[in-house]
Amino acid sequence: MTFHKRLWRIIKYLYYKLLRSEGTPHSIALAVAIGVFVGCIIPIGIWGQTVVSIVVAIKFRTNPGIAYAATWVSNPYSVIFMYPAYCYVGSHIIGHSMTFIQIKETLMEVIHNFSWHTFGQLGYSLALSYFVGAVIFGLIGSIIGYYVIYFIMNKYKQNRARRKTLKKMKRRGMIND
Repeated sequence: MTFHKRLWRIIKYLYYKLLRSEGTPHSIALAVAIGVFVGCIIPIGIWGQTVVSIVVAIKFRTNPGIAYAATWVSNPYSVIFMYPAYCYVGSHIIGHSMTFIQIKETLMEVIHNFSWHTFGQLGYSLALSYFVGAVIFGLIGSIIGYYVIYFIMNKYKQNRARRKTLKKMKRRGMIND
């Protein structure tokens, strides 16, 4: 089986698992929104994503498993695009207006010549830009995620209830095939 077919199979599996999860459309959509927001704000590789998403999901009485899974919006394949975009947008908002080339150079300087002093000098504007951009992308992503999942879940639950009603009516002989 090719990589694309396996990936599509995993996506379909997770989609159906989400559809069949317990809870109202609001609680499931809220869990996704929490996970997306936390996944954008907290960098990958830090266990904080897991802990924060689960704690916030429990606090808001949503599904912590779905919230945790939604943090996977930031993964090793997506962050190579996400983090520079966060820094770029954030830098323009706070007034430092960095280009992608400057962001790359700053990151390379911090990575190759790491010291706390270098990190403190070069990293402050980059870290602030990252955080501001991450909050913006996190808010936008979580709002979009909430409404998309809410719509999908609501439609699925309505169709499921209608099918159950029709099946019950057929069993009782109220309607014919």
